[in-house]
Amino acid sequence: MWLCSDTDTGAQVAIKLYRTAPTYNVDFGAPEFRANLDREFTVEVFERDADHGVHYEVMEYCPLGSLEQQLEENPGPPGNARAREILAGLARAIHGLQGGTGGSTLVHGDIKPGNILVRVAKPLDLVLADFGLAAEMGDRSRVTNLGLGTAAYGAPELVLFKGPAADWWSLGMVLYRVLVGRRYFVRADGGTIDERVIGRALFDNDISLDALDDTPLPPGHRARWRLLLSGLLTHDHHTRWGYDEVTAWLDGQSPQVHAAPVDAGRTRAAEPFVIAGVGEFFDATELGRAMAAHPDAAARALAGKGRPRLVEWLTTEVRTGDAYSALKTHGNDWGPDELVTYFVARLAPSADLAYTGHPVTTAADLRDLVENRAAESVVQGLYDSELLTYLGNDGQRSGFRMIDANWHDMVGRSLTAAKDRAIDLDPAARGHIVRHALLLAASDDAVADGYLNKVRTRLDGKKLGAADEVTWFAELRRDAKL
Repeated sequence: MWLCSDTDTGAQVAIKLYRTAPTYNVDFGAPEFRANLDREFTVEVFERDADHGVHYEVMEYCPLGSLEQQLEENPGPPGNARAREILAGLARAIHGLQGGTGGSTLVHGDIKPGNILVRVAKPLDLVLADFGLAAEMGDRSRVTNLGLGTAAYGAPELVLFKGPAADWWSLGMVLYRVLVGRRYFVRADGGTIDERVIGRALFDNDISLDALDDTPLPPGHRARWRLLLSGLLTHDHHTRWGYDEVTAWLDGQSPQVHAAPVDAGRTRAAEPFVIAGVGEFFDATELGRAMAAHPDAAARALAGKGRPRLVEWLTTEVRTGDAYSALKTHGNDWGPDELVTYFVARLAPSADLAYTGHPVTTAADLRDLVENRAAESVVQGLYDSELLTYLGNDGQRSGFRMIDANWHDMVGRSLTAAKDRAIDLDPAARGHIVRHALLLAASDDAVADGYLNKVRTRLDGKKLGAADEVTWFAELRRDAKL
């Protein structure tokens, strides 16, 4: 970012340079977005172009900086009037950006204090900036695969799809930051929490508003702000507050907050989930069993937009009560095979499990994979995907989480030991380590001891004695006897 002045007029502008060409999901120059990007709501961009391969944006300069800077320079919760002023300004900007004044529907996708600029302090004038993740909705209610924003301010559903309601969740998280004086997701020492941890927390838990009780606001004001944040931070994007509810709240009204539905535990949907060539399913358990019986058809059903469609069906139609938090961490890494095994485990816990056609229901199945040389890629797939962690239940897979943790720990320590000893491991050697670490992790003490004793016997045999001329191998033989 550069602050530049016009040599003739002295007018100042901010120029943003990009190392690589920026990519946008929206044509900001299109006339249909002129109303959305009015300077009343967004930072004014005078020019977007490239010169000699350098891409740049010339925009208005806001000398007061971002809302984040203002909050850092003035720590501590603001008064009620100031907080209301921030809320009103941001609600107006989000409403305008989303087409409330007559434009097409846009979604910002990454609203946070750092992307909110302060144009004027009194009267407060806030505008939105940084539209790298903005999306144009057209006649759709949601779009997918357009990138994730900042997890600490992002809505739970953003891992699956993006819609206008996500910006209003972000507004709630911004107001939490304003009122409480700190971000919601922050360590006790002020450090940043890992985004994967945030993702699991967003899926699994409601946002706690207990910190409002520690603010200096009068009790009546705290109750009003709790109502507002409860409405904005509602998990169900269908019933989350938007512009109308926020405006009503500012007018002194008390719009309804939609808590979890009373039938949150029901298992039969009004609309079915369809697996082509298999059937229509209204019940989650029936669907899970069908996926177990027809894994190839299930994999095809989960390809592309099938995964987010299934999750929405499970959470809003069937309302299983499961957050499917693993998808926040691994959704972009898992392919259809991993997804089928995962969903069978979640929807039909008593069904036999298979991964790419190989049984993975019990620890014995895992040990059999190691002995089956034709299943080397299967073992590697389980290791890379960390799938076993999410297959555990209260039955015969109760130990899978610990197996997976011990497996990855053993492989990690083995690779570190090889590096410390300057042992160059080729892919075959690494694969051997991965397979046999699973054998040990999935075995009881007697089986593990038996395997280790065989290894020690081989290392101590006369046939390998000549290999003692290799220093690191001699050290391994010595260590194995300890």
